[in-house]
Amino acid sequence: MLTLLHTVCVLVVLTVGLIVLTIRQERQRAASISVLMRLLSDGACWRGLELVQASDGFLKRGTVYIHLGILERRGLVTSEPELLTPAYVGITRNVYRITGTGRRWYAAQLSPAVRSA
Repeated sequence: MLTLLHTVCVLVVLTVGLIVLTIRQERQRAASISVLMRLLSDGACWRGLELVQASDGFLKRGTVYIHLGILERRGLVTSEPELLTPAYVGITRNVYRITGTGRRWYAAQLSPAVRSA
């Protein structure tokens, strides 16, 4: 009987811990996407590492491209290979820019009705 109770307690603690971790990760993802959209909303083309630097350390090198990929699949951001000079030697990098849909989505996120929900 005691072993069963102990097992149930351990499962409850693990489940609660997992829920808290999931909520924390979701908040971090939402905050990262908000920072990305704020930076991209100026209309300029950005490289991923430029976005990391402009975020003053909030965005991380390891996740910025994951978040940009999510935004691109949703149609909020577009990417294209950077235009390079013929003398450039190295890896072609993508530049990212906000789409019209992305502008409207971001504006809607900033509206008072959305913030109060």
